[in-house]
Amino acid sequence: MKFLSRILSIALVVVLLIPACAMGAGQNYDKMTEEELQSVIDQARLAMTKYHPLVEDGTVLFSDKSVSITYTGNCSIDMFGDFVADVVITNNTNSQILFSLEEASCNGWAVDISVSPKIPAGKKAKGVIRIQDIAESTDITTIDDIKDIEAKIHYFDTTTFNNLIKPQRVVWNFNK
Repeated sequence: MKFLSRILSIALVVVLLIPACAMGAGQNYDKMTEEELQSVIDQARLAMTKYHPLVEDGTVLFSDKSVSITYTGNCSIDMFGDFVADVVITNNTNSQILFSLEEASCNGWAVDISVSPKIPAGKKAKGVIRIQDIAESTDITTIDDIKDIEAKIHYFDTTTFNNLIKPQRVVWNFNK
């Protein structure tokens, strides 16, 4: 079933990518500002990520050469009304890092998200992605109501507070 789901997802991405490439053919990217180019990239990434498979145990939510975030399969709405998703964060840098998720939304509702903990250089850490008061700030009442979470990922060195990457927009799909 997983294999069939992945094949279908890849086919959908290909079908969606062809018209997107054709639409972009008329664009003059040389004359765009950095913000306009980033907007085009964000829109293309968002269009493609909406068709990725549902988040399952072991799914890598984010990965680059320095850091990866892997979903452990555990998510719930806790007794305080917060959405909590357990993750493992791997730090492959030479610095202790801290994550930040900004400009976040859940099912299109603006939300506050926190991520923990600080991760020492070259280590892994168990952490959580937490959306505070999800029931009060959205129309979500159960875990099954959560369809997607969208945010910009930042991670930075805890000593210098310098960003180690340019913020990247991600979308995670949880339920059908």
